[in-house]
Amino acid sequence: MMTANSRLYGVYAQKQEGFFMQRVRVPGGRIGASHLRALAQIAMRFTPEAGLHLTTRQDIELHGVREADVLTVQTQLHEAGLSFVGAGGDSLRNITVCGQCEKCGGEDVYSIAVKLEENLSKLAFIRELPRKFKISFSGCLRACARPFINDLGFVARGDGSFDVIVAGSLGARPATGIKLFSALSAGHIEALCVAAVEMFAEMGDRTNRRAARLRHVRQRLGDEQFAAELRSRFESVLKRQVWPEIGRDCGAGKNRRVGVLNFPSGNIPCEDVMAFADAAEFAGATIYINLDHGFELFGERAVELGYLSKYSSMPRIVACPGSASCPNAITDSTGMGDMLRSDLQGVNTGDNAVRISACPNDCAQSGASGIGLIGLVRTIDGVRTQCYRIMTGGKEGTAALMAKEEAILPAGQVGQFIKSYSFGRGG
Repeated sequence: MMTANSRLYGVYAQKQEGFFMQRVRVPGGRIGASHLRALAQIAMRFTPEAGLHLTTRQDIELHGVREADVLTVQTQLHEAGLSFVGAGGDSLRNITVCGQCEKCGGEDVYSIAVKLEENLSKLAFIRELPRKFKISFSGCLRACARPFINDLGFVARGDGSFDVIVAGSLGARPATGIKLFSALSAGHIEALCVAAVEMFAEMGDRTNRRAARLRHVRQRLGDEQFAAELRSRFESVLKRQVWPEIGRDCGAGKNRRVGVLNFPSGNIPCEDVMAFADAAEFAGATIYINLDHGFELFGERAVELGYLSKYSSMPRIVACPGSASCPNAITDSTGMGDMLRSDLQGVNTGDNAVRISACPNDCAQSGASGIGLIGLVRTIDGVRTQCYRIMTGGKEGTAALMAKEEAILPAGQVGQFIKSYSFGRGG
């Protein structure tokens, strides 16, 4: 029988009684072809109709796992060298990393993120936090890993040091973080993370989950007092020991980005996973899960994707699982995504991904989006109708600017609005 602690192992109940979602951690979003094949094979056996689901935190999920199969699935994941411990619950979540490419010229922060996660996971209290704790690493000042909507966001400056953004988060009442440090030494990253997690463990609200993130500690104290408290704790932690220089492996990425695939609502059929893994391995490409329900490939030569190239031209639409499986969902976000993929085919939305969240929990990060939808239900002419709050103008967590509500529309009117917004207003 599933318990509250099951979430620490990445297991969440679905709306369908007796079925569960199993989340798998993919440190830094980098995954090997052999691991992808192993996941596809497990899905073929236990969740053949659902395939694999990519998350906005660079994890992979299996949906529709029967309760009787959960332990067997976890055993097979473990035997394949895949981890699910800390994939959910009140714990340190997967540390996210932006991709690095020739065009960006940013630093390869992957090795830092993976070593940091390994070290922080050894803290005795890391699985008993007031709520989840999220960290991201961006390889350059474009801040593509969205530091302003993480509990801690590290942004590489190009000289081996980092800007640090703290205490941002989304949800029903989102707010961006604040800059705590400029040019923090890479050698001080782990000490700062330990100080922040300890502060959160001690001062986070353990009675009201709606006010239990690090951001809420900051809001209770006020920005100035919060920053002073965290800086003081950081100085104290620095004196405890000689901290390892986890940043020494940091350096410019040598490979260029040779492919991007966007999957409908992050869902990939098992046979496509297998074909993709084979193609990437044949080309010697490195596979990253990006933050937008897609794969990015890095290497020295192009990857021959064959029929999978259809995923390269799809509109960038990010949607949470929604009412298809989530008990909290209000609307059918994946269905909305399918509708928009048809409506927006050939429409240029610029750098904006369209992000669709089925409820105010905002799992698709709509509240920070250039174009975002957040589901609700309204009675229109006596009929309960799925509608969406249309959010625009956010910077997707790359800067201290959240989206603002533009309108509330029935689902069937959203596509035309986005077309009008994109063309008529340069959205």
